[in-house]
Amino acid sequence: MDKVEETLKNIEMEEISWRYELTEAEDKQHSFGRVPEDKNVVAFWSVPRTTGEFLKFMVEFAKSKIILELGCSAGYSTLFLANATQSTNGHVYTTEILPEKIKIARKNFVDSSLQNNITLIEDNILNVLKRWDRTKKIDLVFLDADKEKYSTYLDLLLPLLSEKSMIIVDNAGKVRMADGSLIDSEHIKNFVQDVRSNKNLNSVMINMDNGLLLIKKK
Repeated sequence: MDKVEETLKNIEMEEISWRYELTEAEDKQHSFGRVPEDKNVVAFWSVPRTTGEFLKFMVEFAKSKIILELGCSAGYSTLFLANATQSTNGHVYTTEILPEKIKIARKNFVDSSLQNNITLIEDNILNVLKRWDRTKKIDLVFLDADKEKYSTYLDLLLPLLSEKSMIIVDNAGKVRMADGSLIDSEHIKNFVQDVRSNKNLNSVMINMDNGLLLIKKK
């Protein structure tokens, strides 16, 4: 078993039981991708393996060089993206703000030997997008963060994209709770409606796993 696969399996095992209870200050700071039903409990919320394989395929197929992942968690999906950059000579930039997850993700990147293919930005996504170097055009975006801000993130992302860029949005069908169950989200429904009504965007829904929405500028 290679180091990437071994690390992926370790994350899958740890995700079963890993839960973190936010402090009062953290609870007020950010949603950290929670839905209200989760109260102050945070889980990994990693994508299913089939979604990870899809992300790897898309990076390789599009020969993406600069990849931005919004929402890293334990780094599970990041490893699929980074693994693909070994054949595209690309690099993954990913974001996370919860210190407990940042420590876990960094360890997983080292364990997989993919740390040189990944830059983990410890900052709020809004700050990351507002400060992004606009000369460094993004080839592929994976959006898997706090659902209530998806529309805001999309507006900030569009000027940063290369001509061939694609945005892949997770949980476009269902949102996973800390207890593992899947629920509908009004935030996601509204976001998908916004995308579909935007005449400057093409989009398609892929009904796999938790639902993936692919978005491309016309």
